[in-house]
Amino acid sequence: MMKKIKQILIGIVMAVMILVPVISNAATVRTGSTTGANFSATGTYGGYTVTSQSLVNLHIASDTSENIWCLNPHADILHDEKTVMPIQNYVNISQREINYLASGIDFIMNRSGIADYNTRAAIGQVWIWLQMSSRTYYTLNNYNFTGTGSGAFAGVKAQADAWAAAHADSAIGQGWVYVGANDGFAVDRSKGQITARFSVSYNGNLTLLKEALNNKHLVDLCPENYSLAGATYRVSASPNMDQNSGELVVNADGTSNTISLPSGTYYVKEIAAPKGYKLDTKVYTITVTSGQTSTLRVSDEPIFDPLSIKLQKKSAETLDKELSLEGAEYTVKYYKEKTEDTTGLTPFRTWVFKTDKNGYFSLGDKWKVSGDELFKDDDGIPVGLNGTYTFEETKAPKGYVKTEGIISTQIIDSNNQGQAVNVLKDVVDEEKVITVEVDKVSEEKTGVKTKISGAVMQLKKADGTVVETWTTEKDKSKVFKGLEAGKYILHEKKAPDGYVTAKDIEFEVFAISEVQKVEMVDEITRTEFTKTDAKTGKLLKGATMQILDEQGNVVKEWLSEDKPTKFEKIPVGKYTLHEAKAPKGYELAPDISFEVKDTADVQSYTMADKTKVGKVVFFKPNNVNTGDHSNIYMFSLSFIFAIALTIFMAVAKKEKDRNK
Repeated sequence: MMKKIKQILIGIVMAVMILVPVISNAATVRTGSTTGANFSATGTYGGYTVTSQSLVNLHIASDTSENIWCLNPHADILHDEKTVMPIQNYVNISQREINYLASGIDFIMNRSGIADYNTRAAIGQVWIWLQMSSRTYYTLNNYNFTGTGSGAFAGVKAQADAWAAAHADSAIGQGWVYVGANDGFAVDRSKGQITARFSVSYNGNLTLLKEALNNKHLVDLCPENYSLAGATYRVSASPNMDQNSGELVVNADGTSNTISLPSGTYYVKEIAAPKGYKLDTKVYTITVTSGQTSTLRVSDEPIFDPLSIKLQKKSAETLDKELSLEGAEYTVKYYKEKTEDTTGLTPFRTWVFKTDKNGYFSLGDKWKVSGDELFKDDDGIPVGLNGTYTFEETKAPKGYVKTEGIISTQIIDSNNQGQAVNVLKDVVDEEKVITVEVDKVSEEKTGVKTKISGAVMQLKKADGTVVETWTTEKDKSKVFKGLEAGKYILHEKKAPDGYVTAKDIEFEVFAISEVQKVEMVDEITRTEFTKTDAKTGKLLKGATMQILDEQGNVVKEWLSEDKPTKFEKIPVGKYTLHEAKAPKGYELAPDISFEVKDTADVQSYTMADKTKVGKVVFFKPNNVNTGDHSNIYMFSLSFIFAIALTIFMAVAKKEKDRNK
């Protein structure tokens, strides 16, 4: 069975060898002179380890004057007829790898700067052996390169590697192998050497330079509406433009990007016109040369309106007598901006025109009575630039009422296909303004926000300029209309009584129609007061406490408890903590001055009371009258009270001594 399979395979190989000359070229290969270099290496072939040692020779083929290259160092050249075929038909190799090999050999032989041919050839042969390792028959593991070119090899190899890598994706490489009937690989070196040659061509570059065809003085006046930027040209290898080889996109200065193309003839056509220019329909032809940059010079014609428009003044009513329409004056303004709403914009040109006896005028010198110079082309003819024109009556003829406001807006424009778009219409301008709603709120209950009054607020621009100052009202928002887009600061100049001044809010107003809301939250002031025993520190109940303002007015009054007394929303400022009545058995504490600060933190204050010291008072009654017992009674009561107090204090002292 194995013998039959072997016979089939041999038959297939023979058939291929017979057919190859039919579809490929044939040439003879021979060994030339030695380069003076030596190369030895060890490698693997399947399970075999082989050692190669050879002179680095030049090799010549009958179909080329260039040196050809051995693909492995473990075979000799057999001087017989070879079949020449594309290298990818014999070796499993990609086009990018062919580009790499061809570019590297081109660098070594033509760009390395080495004058001696043998040195270049020796370096090139060793470089090929290293590159083809593992691609053909066996893998090189270790090698030793001596003699001609060996000293320069490492540096040239690094340069060749870099050059090949840089051009592997853009270069167009080709490779051919020379294969004889007895060529191949054998461990005993009984097979002949496979050789190859390479060629490479590098792409050329194509770029474009564009300018205005005419009337450059006008397009320079309005670069906003006349710009070369964005013009797009398609590049094709076909004059029918049905093969897209790339696109050139023009910059504002007329230059374009650069594209890399294989050498040859190309056709270029504009497919998108730049802003304000006609589309150039011409197909240009240009040649791209390998390694060079070709520049295509083109020009586009700017588009201007011929100003054939006429404005006529008519009577809206049937009149009893004929009135002349002559002498109506209209102010015409030109804006570079293309918009139907010119509010707030500055016109670039302004003219005043007067109607003739028929109530007509056009935008020419015949009707112009004042204003700027008209736009005129290279031939001196008035033209209209892309942009916006507004018409407003500024003086009515005798017997007529002047029409108020802008009566017509005309936008002159063009599309990217270079087609003019002219629109003339009377419009009603419904101006939409930027609306900003500002709320000053307090969140005294979690999740419940209320709009508060009494805050003095300021809206500032980012540079600190005050736009407006106002005082907030309860349940009302402050609404701004017509603010310019930009950055602003919301500043609280003064917080309402009982509230803490909020930090500034920086925000940005955008040019959008939706209402933009800004909310500033004010925290409330929080205070707590405690009445304690000066000696024990325990909280005391029953003290009548007061908070007095700087004018002595009572702000708060309460009876102390055995817990702190808390107040919210006491206005920021200076106060006095006053004890109006002390608890039983305690002396009144001296007043405490304190300040409620502008902070949301809880502010705590403590007043301590001292206990009273007891006294016994004896007194002698004066002028006792016979029969009057009142003084006797008072004396008796006082005496009894004094005895009781003395007993109480003695018991208290004894109890205190016992506790010690």
